[in-house]
Amino acid sequence: QYAPQPTIVTSAKTSADVKDCDIVVITAGVPRKGDMTREDLLMINAKIIKSVTQDVMKYSPNAIIVSVSNPLDVMTYAIQKITAWESNRIIGLAGALDGSRMAYQIYKQLGYGAGQIGTLVIGDHGQNMVPLPQKVQVGDVPSTDLLDDEAFAGIIERTKNGGAEIVKYLGTSGYYGPASAIAHMVEAILNDTQTV
Repeated sequence: QYAPQPTIVTSAKTSADVKDCDIVVITAGVPRKGDMTREDLLMINAKIIKSVTQDVMKYSPNAIIVSVSNPLDVMTYAIQKITAWESNRIIGLAGALDGSRMAYQIYKQLGYGAGQIGTLVIGDHGQNMVPLPQKVQVGDVPSTDLLDDEAFAGIIERTKNGGAEIVKYLGTSGYYGPASAIAHMVEAILNDTQTV
């Protein structure tokens, strides 16, 4: 049963704007451009993340933080170390975003299943991510019944390179996919849906 919740979504213009938030999504940082890798952003974004994280600690000490800034895994780890909060309060975007990119690639391969594809991608947000084909379903059907190993190899490769493809075409990091994944994550946290 659906029960509306009083949810306010806003962007922070000043540090005090994050006062008493339940969830803070940190997107601060310089986006990828051209041939940049996520790792190229490390030193630039680390300074920004440190400052933003300290503000969150000051104004919303009970918040859950969703980390989006690249290089995602390192920034998420840095946030956890800076805050020293329980690790379940610091969540990186990688699994949700990479999972949605994998679902899109499966949909393109099959030609059907949009909105019905459940995926699981673990590990880092980059070339070392680990998509798990054996955990993927299209509706109630295991995707391994629908796609062979060769098809999955192509899907996995395209999933791993999804971010670079977006930078190539847009000239900067993607924003629609991450925004959708963030919305899904925040909804899952607020409603305790146990989904990613």
